[in-house]
Amino acid sequence: MKIPEVNDLLLKFVDWYDPQYTSADLGKTFQECYDVKTVRPTKEYLEVYDKALARMADWGFEITPYNTGVMYGGYDDPKNYRY
Repeated sequence: MKIPEVNDLLLKFVDWYDPQYTSADLGKTFQECYDVKTVRPTKEYLEVYDKALARMADWGFEITPYNTGVMYGGYDDPKNYRY
């Protein structure tokens, strides 16, 4: 990605985030976002994650989740992979 493209993307992030900066929800703890025994994300957390990825894709920034197998349940079971 070239610098002008990065700048355009960052401006989109700022335009989206700036109005809610002072009133944004503080978020949740790790224990609320993950099953601490399996270290797998909760359904609610995955929905937030997917929504964020979709927003960035709408802005022209496609992301392939790093370590998809770990993020979605582990390498042992192929049905847990999401592409």
